[in-house]
Amino acid sequence: MMNFKFFLLICLGFLVPFSLFHYIEKSNFEKEYFANDKHFELRQFFVKLPPEDFSEVKLKFALNFKVDIGIFGNSRSIGINKKIFSENKSFFNFSIYGSSFRSSVSMIELLDRKNKLPEKIIINFDNFIISSPKSYLCQDRIKYRLKRIFVDTRFLIKKNEYKYSLINFLNFVSSEGDCLKNKFNLARIKNLYLMFFTKDEELILTSKQIEKDHGIVLYKDGSQSQEAKEKVKKDTYGIESPRKLDYKFLEHDFKIISFINQKENHNIVIFVSPIEPSTHKKLRKSKDEEKFYTLCQKYKITCLDPPFLQNDNPPHWPDASHPPDKKLNEWLKNAI
Repeated sequence: MMNFKFFLLICLGFLVPFSLFHYIEKSNFEKEYFANDKHFELRQFFVKLPPEDFSEVKLKFALNFKVDIGIFGNSRSIGINKKIFSENKSFFNFSIYGSSFRSSVSMIELLDRKNKLPEKIIINFDNFIISSPKSYLCQDRIKYRLKRIFVDTRFLIKKNEYKYSLINFLNFVSSEGDCLKNKFNLARIKNLYLMFFTKDEELILTSKQIEKDHGIVLYKDGSQSQEAKEKVKKDTYGIESPRKLDYKFLEHDFKIISFINQKENHNIVIFVSPIEPSTHKKLRKSKDEEKFYTLCQKYKITCLDPPFLQNDNPPHWPDASHPPDKKLNEWLKNAI
């Protein structure tokens, strides 16, 4: 009898906090963070949460509010905002921190399935020296993610890429493991509790502290401002660990984009993200560039070269691969 009571207490000890956490998590993600500024302060917490959480609330907005123009990418494109587009066109920035080109294509596929894809689609492709389009981001239900890895594996096997199909599957398992780890990360749990329990004036102070700590403000159009990071020019800039591109999936993804691009009322533009000028001058032309632009021509996709955005006057580059928001916006406005 004593053993049963002890077992019951152990079960309750796990069940009660888990149920409370699930309720708090659900309550936080049921809110609409981008339709207006009602939850401006709470929106700032997503700077501190894992990218999967940021992706979830952006997708929730997208499935409820179809927009005319959408930006897809990562932290290098998240500074693009509505101001550079026509006022009579609705806009949303779907960029997610740490996202890859593959993840952008996955999100575009998802919205296409739900008939919520913007008419004008602008995709950021990381500069050839830093890009790595092989990572997965935990978007949508596990059923869809499993289907995607099945399609990817079948694609590789047809090309006799047996070794890489195993490596890619292990990458997928690793990504899913990271998502699970992030879900129960103590910092994430703490921030979700703060989002749920912090109220009124204290919430305003907390959001201002987040802005001070991270130098970022998130807006209702899905974009961010990083003005605090752009005030001072660094003495030196450099890419710490250049990565060789993996193009095994790129043509596969271009086929998907091309199919969507051919649909009525859809237009896709891809732009290559810029590099800080002093670093850009040191780079040699990569063979990967030729592969990329060959695919652009083959699948009739408009692809824009990386712009040369000067760093002599403010706003300055916060690092070698993240352009100042204002300068990137000005260039894109003229480019499209």
